[in-house]
This record gives sequence, structure tokens and C-alpha cells, in this order.
Amino acid sequence: MTPVDVLIRLRGYESRLLVQIEQSMALAALDATDACLPIAKARWSLARMLREYQLFKHTEIFDPAILHGDKDQAAVARRMRAECIAAGSHFTAYVARWSRRDVAAAWPEYRAATRAMIEGMRRHIAREQREAAALLTGPCWTRKPAWLDAPALASGRSNSSPGRSRPAAHADSHAR
Repeated sequence: MTPVDVLIRLRGYESRLLVQIEQSMALAALDATDACLPIAKARWSLARMLREYQLFKHTEIFDPAILHGDKDQAAVARRMRAECIAAGSHFTAYVARWSRRDVAAAWPEYRAATRAMIEGMRRHIAREQREAAALLTGPCWTRKPAWLDAPALASGRSNSSPGRSRPAAHADSHAR
């Protein structure tokens, strides 16, 4: 995947997340009686979206920058990954807390917690938008990584075992 492809997919995740966040804010503005069931569904939908977004960022942005970027790029990616994990843990705690409680009985507290969570997510996403774009212009995407041996990949051979004729993805499962 090229840096442009990664950035396009990243923006797609961010766009969908921001729409879901706005829907959650709109639900939190309603009366508790009208909002409890839809907001529970929205909370779980947001949890799934955030997990998918997190996995994408780690595998397509942070890990490649840590493994193949220069020293500065790797340091930024490590910090961003740690912040992403912390934000994910914070949201998981929020979901756990409000999944076990009677939201309608604690509606004012729930609204305040939801607004605070959403504002934190907005700030986190905005910061990541800037920093991820900068990472995607760094050296690990502008030069061919050493691990990418095009002739071996094109022939379906593993880079570590040039004599194998099976594709690398299947070689380990047949070797057992």
C-alpha cells in the first residue's frame, strides 16, 4: 500500500468515526427515556469502529515507521502508538463503566462523561491527523525497505528461504 493509499484509508476511518461521534453527541442531548437504547447501540458501534481504526493505524502506520523509519520517525511512531493504546484503554474503561450502570438513572453524569470522552477523542483524532500525515512522508515510505525483495515475492518464494517453491504464506502451515 502506498502512503497515499494509507492516508486515504486513514481519512476514511477518521471521517466515519467523526460521524459516529456526532451521532453520539446528538443522542446525549436527548432525554434519557428516548436515548438509552440508541446510545447503547451507538456506544458499541463506536467501540468496534475505534478498534478497527486502532488496528489499521498500528499495522499500516506505526509498526512500519518503528521498524523501517529513521530514528526520529520511529520515536514519533512509538509515542503515537502509546497514545493510541492509552486512548483505547480510556474508551474501554468508559464502555465498561457505562455498560454496567443504569444510564437513565445517572443521565446527567452519563451526559457529562460522554461529552468529555467525545471531546478527548476529537482532540486525539485531530492530533493524529497531523502527525500521521507527517509520518507517511518519511523515509520508510519514500525508499524501498530492505525486507521487500520484489523478485522473491513475485516468484512466490519466502525471502528467508530462497529454495522454497510454495508461497511464503503457506510454507509454514505445510512444514508442520
